[in-house]
Amino acid sequence: MFVICRDPSKPAIDEAGFLSLMFLTWASPVISKGFKRTLQLDDFDKISPYESAEVNFQRITRLWNEEVKQKGLENASMHRVIWRAVRTRISFGIFFLLLSQLVSFLVPVSKNIFH
Repeated sequence: MFVICRDPSKPAIDEAGFLSLMFLTWASPVISKGFKRTLQLDDFDKISPYESAEVNFQRITRLWNEEVKQKGLENASMHRVIWRAVRTRISFGIFFLLLSQLVSFLVPVSKNIFH
């Protein structure tokens, strides 16, 4: 069996690579525990610092200050700031959702065409 050791002081999601994020293999230890028994709070990693309220507050504040600097206080838009804060995640999420839908459509169609 192939075992990868990771730093237990860091959240698993922060140590995960691209494929691990896409296929949720970083969550396998928790899923495995949950299959065997009821999960407890201690079974989960601490929250990633990148997802903490402090980090996101600082980011939103920086984006808000940029918005005010560019548009002025009267024309600044919190909607635009929030969109700037989440657009990359939403865009990637939509892209991979559409990709998975396309693949789940093409696989059965290709079986019918080539058989």
